[in-house]
Amino acid sequence: MRERWEVVRGGNFSDGHFLFSVRKSTVMQFETHLKVFLPQNSEESQADFEVKGNFFQREVRIYRGDQLIAEVKEKKKRKI
Repeated sequence: MRERWEVVRGGNFSDGHFLFSVRKSTVMQFETHLKVFLPQNSEESQADFEVKGNFFQREVRIYRGDQLIAEVKEKKKRKI
């Protein structure tokens, strides 16, 4: 099962307000894998960006193709 969302500017679904679409491509509950498609990518054969996250590790990575372009991790407390 694949879930899909369309993201628009200001809640307006008329022409010119479409920003991108997102498709969830995993069914595992604790891992998230989202594929992001920009408007000019109408065939959606390959995602423009991929967002991969892990609930337990509290981290998210954003890829453009095979290149990691952003990463968010929980800041760990240092032991004193």
